[in-house]
Amino acid sequence: MAVKPRGRLGTNLAEAAIEYIQRFECPEDKVMLPFLQLWGESEKDKEGHWYTVSVNSNQWKFEILDSLRGPDDEELRLHSGEMVLNIKRAWREHYADAKMQIQDFTTEHISVPMQDNIDDCGFYMLEFLKKWDGRVVPAFGPDEIVETRKIITHRLITNQDFNEKKNAKKFIEQHSK
Repeated sequence: MAVKPRGRLGTNLAEAAIEYIQRFECPEDKVMLPFLQLWGESEKDKEGHWYTVSVNSNQWKFEILDSLRGPDDEELRLHSGEMVLNIKRAWREHYADAKMQIQDFTTEHISVPMQDNIDDCGFYMLEFLKKWDGRVVPAFGPDEIVETRKIITHRLITNQDFNEKKNAKKFIEQHSK
């Protein structure tokens, strides 16, 4: 699971990394939303796939960035379509009087670097959150994902807020085996 090479990015670790990126690394002029599409029937065997939806207000569109599946993937089209509808619904409910309205935004699937295994989608999602600017597709691959794992691990173990949590050591031990 999590930060070990070829391990999966667990939900808790992803949440910590996303919070860090949102706090310290994301420009305020873009809206990037990570989504975890769950697979599996029971709580025990639930796994999932991370991908990103960008709300690009400059080009009036939603952009889907997925490192495992392309625009022809039916599951991706259905899930991302449902997520976009939920975003639009929430926008109508909370920002009905806002100058910018997103109801007529189109959806585009962006060609992005593809992962070479089934485990790295969360790390690709984090790279998209950090690097997608709405124009230039970020260039990175498996070597950069290994570095991302190392950076996230370092940031977690040196973060005072994280280390003050009562289960921090146990969390690190469980997710680095």
